[in-house]
Amino acid sequence: MTSPAFPSAGERRAAALAGLISFVRAHDGVVRVRRLLGERYSRHLVDTAIAQGAVRRIRKGWVALPEADPYLVAAARSGVVVSCVTQARRLGLWVLAEDRPHVAAPPHAGGVAAGLATVHWRKPLVPRHPDALVDPIENVLVLVATCQPSLSHKGCTPLADRGTRDSEEIGDPEGVRCRFHPPHRRIPQNGPP
Repeated sequence: MTSPAFPSAGERRAAALAGLISFVRAHDGVVRVRRLLGERYSRHLVDTAIAQGAVRRIRKGWVALPEADPYLVAAARSGVVVSCVTQARRLGLWVLAEDRPHVAAPPHAGGVAAGLATVHWRKPLVPRHPDALVDPIENVLVLVATCQPSLSHKGCTPLADRGTRDSEEIGDPEGVRCRFHPPHRRIPQNGPP
């Protein structure tokens, strides 16, 4: 009778490293180390992955694959989320212009180093997950509506052309409300689509 073959220690380490890389790839190539540890990858395995160049440390507590999206790497490095016209463009929405990256941070955030990006310091309409590197569409549309000339959000949101009242509240079934005032709702009739 033969005994079943068990993987060697080296094979187990290689399999664990492949699993870690797959996990990071499944999360858009950028992930918090805390998230990896929560998924039961050891600190030693994370350090081994960094030492072997499988992932790179981009900021304390964050790692990324070498081929990760540069916007997500920059967001993690800077402590912000990709938002406003930058995320609208990435989602395939029409934007009038984007002179530089637009990102968002909570109003009292510390440790934000966004360089030349436009940083929107405001409380989000939809709360962000601490691991998020991109804003949800609701936050993107609110920031576009408050940041850009009124013509620019005709292609981004149908919310801009919903009525003629002086102000309009838009909400979801959960009771979250956002108020758009006239300067952010008026659209020239002969503007682009």
